[in-house]
Amino acid sequence: MSKRVGRLKIGIGIPTCREGLTNPAPFLTAKQVVEVSQMAERLGYHLISGNDHLTTSRAVRARDASRPNFYEVFVSLSYIAAVTQRIELLAGVIILPLREPVLLAKQITTLDVFSGGRLIVGVGIGSHRNELEAAFPRLAKAGYSDGITMPFWCESVTSEIELCEIYQAMMREVGINAEIVLVPPGEDWTMWIKRQSHFQPTTWRPRADPHGRMFRIFYSTGSANAGGYNNPEVDRLMDEAVKIYDIAKAKPLYFQALRIIADDAPYVLTVYLKWYAGINARVQNFDLYPDLIQRLRFIWLKQ
Repeated sequence: MSKRVGRLKIGIGIPTCREGLTNPAPFLTAKQVVEVSQMAERLGYHLISGNDHLTTSRAVRARDASRPNFYEVFVSLSYIAAVTQRIELLAGVIILPLREPVLLAKQITTLDVFSGGRLIVGVGIGSHRNELEAAFPRLAKAGYSDGITMPFWCESVTSEIELCEIYQAMMREVGINAEIVLVPPGEDWTMWIKRQSHFQPTTWRPRADPHGRMFRIFYSTGSANAGGYNNPEVDRLMDEAVKIYDIAKAKPLYFQALRIIADDAPYVLTVYLKWYAGINARVQNFDLYPDLIQRLRFIWLKQ
């Protein structure tokens, strides 16, 4: 029995926004960044990566007298793409809340075309509160200049409480004070369906039937639409899609509905979990189904 082993690919990071953080300031001039990138290609490196920040953090400005060089990552990679031929270009992590998504998509596709398909992009939510406050003072514009306090319902289970505390810390960074309210196990979903709670974490299993999942949660009269989400265009698209027997023809309609739902943001999706299963050797006929619901009637123990 042979086992395929993939080739290890190694890249280097250019300090687009790393001076004062992982690199001293000053570290490289713009000319030196280009020279390092060209040398990396000659030496056979697989990719060049640049990270993304709008400005230096308050901690860096308070600590360092020297002014760091902060280069815009897409402009930097565009210049590097023009003076290299093979090496791939990684923009990551791009701070998505700082950028207008349609314009960002245009920038990404344009650079990918001009570079001959060499661009790789990773996105995230950012970690420096001062950047978000400077770019989008949304709470202040909404009349909450001192932030906002909201009850945050959480199932009274250790693992769920720990998860809620993580969310609480993340929201605190953007001026939202989430006050955790514990509810007995099993009652959180009942309260949500009855609209007795309005702000809590939840999860969905990846069911194979898109209509069944989308209809329950996002259709205006869906049984799990506890938040009262209502978009007539989403309803229309799902009504039209469910009547189409050909899955390939129905798929674009569901995708249109999903784009609208993503723009409306009735839910904030934070993480896609990986699931693992450890099985005793005696367990027979176990299978991890795509919807993650176990069919125990098919399983038996070997004697």
